[in-house]
Amino acid sequence: MSRFSLKCVVYVERLIVMLYAKNVRHTHISHQTHRCKNGSNSPLIDILLVMKLLISVIMILFLQVGGADNEQSILAQDLVQYKDNIKEAVDNGVFFLLICGAYQLFGKYYKGVDGNLIPGLEVFDYYTVANPDRKKRCIGNIVVETILGNDNFKTKVIGFENHGGQTFDISNSFGKVLFGNGNKFGDSEEGFFKNNVIATYLHGPLLSKNPELCDYIIKYCLDRKYNENISLESLNDDFENLCRNQLLNRFCGP
Repeated sequence: MSRFSLKCVVYVERLIVMLYAKNVRHTHISHQTHRCKNGSNSPLIDILLVMKLLISVIMILFLQVGGADNEQSILAQDLVQYKDNIKEAVDNGVFFLLICGAYQLFGKYYKGVDGNLIPGLEVFDYYTVANPDRKKRCIGNIVVETILGNDNFKTKVIGFENHGGQTFDISNSFGKVLFGNGNKFGDSEEGFFKNNVIATYLHGPLLSKNPELCDYIIKYCLDRKYNENISLESLNDDFENLCRNQLLNRFCGP
């Protein structure tokens, strides 16, 4: 592992601890932890496992959100040594939430503005090409309509995008764009989605703006951990939904 990446690991681990210690009791996820069985307080066991075993993935998630090509290239060189482990984790159903740079690097490759090719992990078949036209950079608020889970639950996901990369050959998108751009400038589809992988350009804060998405991730991880269909008790999301409605009305109209 390079000295640059080692510093990233130290920074990220400290950041995780700091944010958890300060905010865990005040987040949507923290309330959900009490829903665990057998006294466990770690519903996101899959995600935490990935944090410890695949720390380079966490570096991408935290540090490569809209990062420059040079930094993306450095991290990609480190990630490639975990390529088989990551593919195995995906195949085994471990949940991955991939945002922006991480989304791109799980594809075939990322091609920069100057033509340089950054090989991806080839976990999925899509690829990304940077748009040289700065006027067509995808930046701003975005709303996506998506379907979560096997019960075809439809919801709107709110976020913020900031990417010059245009992603192609998506077999199954995360959702339909209602406001904003998406995978490409002016696109109608956003992100990539399979049962245990959500790859998206939506920054956020993604989870706190979208409690239903947060619930989906928690339930998936609980179902996998206990090998049964877990029912989450209902939480009062009135405040979150009030904020969401204000944003949805502003972006998409009443």
